[in-house]
Amino acid sequence: MSRIRTTMRHHLIRHHAPQFSLAISLTLALPNFSLATYQIPERLELGDEVVELCIYPFLDEYLNEHNIEVPDSTGRSSGLTRGYIATFSLEDEMLVVKDIGLNEGFSLDGGFELILRSVIDEVLPDPKDRVLTWFSGSLFYTRLTDESIESVSHRKLSHYRIDIKDGRVLTHTLEDEEQLEDGASGYCTAGWG
Repeated sequence: MSRIRTTMRHHLIRHHAPQFSLAISLTLALPNFSLATYQIPERLELGDEVVELCIYPFLDEYLNEHNIEVPDSTGRSSGLTRGYIATFSLEDEMLVVKDIGLNEGFSLDGGFELILRSVIDEVLPDPKDRVLTWFSGSLFYTRLTDESIESVSHRKLSHYRIDIKDGRVLTHTLEDEEQLEDGASGYCTAGWG
């Protein structure tokens, strides 16, 4: 029995070591390379316009820290593993959770569209909990500056930054791409294309 194990071990090392070495080398050489699906971002209402935020969904941290559960999503999407999309707004210079839309599936009528069911009254029933006084940081979003250009890859994007401290808006500025924090610009331009 031990001779069979020794022979198999010798076979694996001799014939498969190059593949193992290559896999380990690629893993070490490409530490930031990911095959994960792009996640549908959270949203921010700005007047009549809704923009996609270019930061990692941050409401999850708060919900987890406070043991607040979001109902299970019936819709399945590798692009929305958290199961919901939070929509925020700026009201009286404060960042507020406007809605939490639970993924109930998607429709292909006229294109890809998520079917969302509002669960904000279940998740954050007290309106004072919807004002994000616990949040300090920066929000990023982009806008197309010229939609008349037919090629999406040649359209110019304007990058915006909102600095927030304890839920209160400090600044809301148009940024040069060089001024953006690492990762913000790439996340903003990633997506469905």
